[in-house]
Amino acid sequence: IERPAMCRCVISSVLVPFLAFGVFVLRKLDVFKSITYNLDCAAVGSDILSNSEDLTYFKDGIIFASAGDIGNLFKHGIDGVEKGKIFAVDLNTIQGLSMETPKEIPLLNFPKGRRFQPHGLYYSNRSNNLYAVSHPYQGEGSFVEIFNVRTGPLSLEHVDSMRPTGSMNGIINDVVEGPSASEFFVSTWLWYSKPLGGDHGARTVEEKLNEVKESIGKLVIPADILVRCNRGGNSTANTGNWECAEATEMKGQAYNGLATSTDRTRLFAVDTMGKLVRVFDIDPKESGSLLSWHGDIRVPHSLDNIDFEEASGDLVAGSIPVGWKAFLKMKVFPNTITPGGLLRLSKKPQSEGGKLGGGGGG
Repeated sequence: IERPAMCRCVISSVLVPFLAFGVFVLRKLDVFKSITYNLDCAAVGSDILSNSEDLTYFKDGIIFASAGDIGNLFKHGIDGVEKGKIFAVDLNTIQGLSMETPKEIPLLNFPKGRRFQPHGLYYSNRSNNLYAVSHPYQGEGSFVEIFNVRTGPLSLEHVDSMRPTGSMNGIINDVVEGPSASEFFVSTWLWYSKPLGGDHGARTVEEKLNEVKESIGKLVIPADILVRCNRGGNSTANTGNWECAEATEMKGQAYNGLATSTDRTRLFAVDTMGKLVRVFDIDPKESGSLLSWHGDIRVPHSLDNIDFEEASGDLVAGSIPVGWKAFLKMKVFPNTITPGGLLRLSKKPQSEGGKLGGGGGG
């Protein structure tokens, strides 16, 4: 007589946590979120900026844009994807919802035989260097490529490279210069190295299982790291001229875009899956700067790339307001139309709630 009641109890003890986790996942992927679309915008250079992933401001109204065909690269590997390029976008030519076509910038002295497929970008007006995360998918893993910007005419002279040790294909995401040109920080956004044949190509059973573990684990487990690379000092990985090590013990669910304050005393790291911007104080040391956690800025949407606006002190970030559509586009249906937007994060006065606060966006 007691068995049905016991059975119901067992079923409930299993079903309730399962349903709770299901609701958690749906909320994480913004399934219940409603958004208002602002369509007063236009795509510029979409015919030549192949899967452009990042922008960085140069000067005099000129922006550098990466075009690494990253979407196709991650899905299918290096074969058949367009060769990566850097473009100059001239904001001075904006007229209404149109502007001058972006212009490709020549690369000088780039290593022969190595593909350049840029991802995250950062221009430093201190060193006049452009940093680019690149995924050549040629068995060597990913690189941080460093260029010196030449003007008259505009060109990029390759001056250095950093390749992380170990299997790191596709794992690094964005880069920013530290307090000096002898140091930079890199974000990682994946647990496992991407297969050279692409996510849609032939993969081993282990690679398929790793993708499943990562897709589920990233919802709840912070395991991604921020890396500091500098010339000299103590480190756990020797990369030739550069030595790299974890910059902080604070791990993220999916570290993504990076930015620094103008005076380089603060670093901002987007955690896409955590829906936050993690703020660190940069503490310069002789052996390399350390990051001290300052606080987190919680945001309503997942974010991607981020920039520090010098004039206002605000942060401006690209947003992914409907996560489940982005997931479908990346993993299942590449033609899924995925909305995006911009989010402005403004510093609140002390009387309005402390040092950090989220601002409005669109």
